[in-house]
Amino acid sequence: MSSIKLKHSSGNSMSIEAPATNPASDLALKLPATVGTAGQYLRNSSTAGTLEFGSPALTVVDKWRLNSSITGSTIGDPISSNWERVDTANPSQGMPIGTGMSESSGIFTFPSTGIWWVIFKADAVRNGHARWVEGVIKTTNDNGSNWDNRAFGYVNVYDSGNNTWGSLQTDTTIDITNTSNDKVSIKVTASDSVQMYGSSSDDNTTLMFIRLGDT
Repeated sequence: MSSIKLKHSSGNSMSIEAPATNPASDLALKLPATVGTAGQYLRNSSTAGTLEFGSPALTVVDKWRLNSSITGSTIGDPISSNWERVDTANPSQGMPIGTGMSESSGIFTFPSTGIWWVIFKADAVRNGHARWVEGVIKTTNDNGSNWDNRAFGYVNVYDSGNNTWGSLQTDTTIDITNTSNDKVSIKVTASDSVQMYGSSSDDNTTLMFIRLGDT
C-alpha cells in the first residue's frame, strides 16, 4: 500500500496512506484554498470530494430574561427594556456559549449566520381575569423596516380569588443570512392588564437562542 511519508527534522515521520481496499475508480480530494479558523473542521462541500472548512453546529447558546416585571395590556411591541443575559451563580448558568447575542431597545442581533432556534417563554400573573395573553416572536430581514409575526404562544388566567399564574411558550427556526439585517424582537399583549413576571435571579420570562448549524 503506497503512502506519502512526511519526516520530522528530529527523525520521526507521519504518513498519509492509500485506502485499505481498492476504490472502484481513481478518486481525488481537493483541499480548500484557505487554512480556516480556530475551532473549524474539514468536511465535504456541496461538491463531493472538494473539501472546505466548517464550524461545528452548536457553536452558540445564549439565554436572556426579564430582570423585572412589566405590567399592562400591551407589555411591549417590542419589549424594549428590562432584558439581561442570565447570570445566576452557584452554579453559574454559563451564558453565553460562544459569541452571544447583542440587544438594543429589545432588538436582538445575531453574532453569526446559520440556522438558529429561538425559544420564548413567559410567566404571566393577574388578580382577575385575562381571557388571553399573547406572546409573539417577530423577525425582520431588512433591519427593522418591516416585521413579520413569526411564532405565537397563548395562555389565559382566571381569577381564583387571588393572583393566578400562567405560562406561554413559542419557538421558531430562522435562517440568518445577513447579521446586519436579520433580527428578532418579542411582542406581548393581553386582553386585560397583566404582569409579565421578571426577576434578576430566576428565569421566569426568557428568550433562548441556539445555533443549530450552517446556513
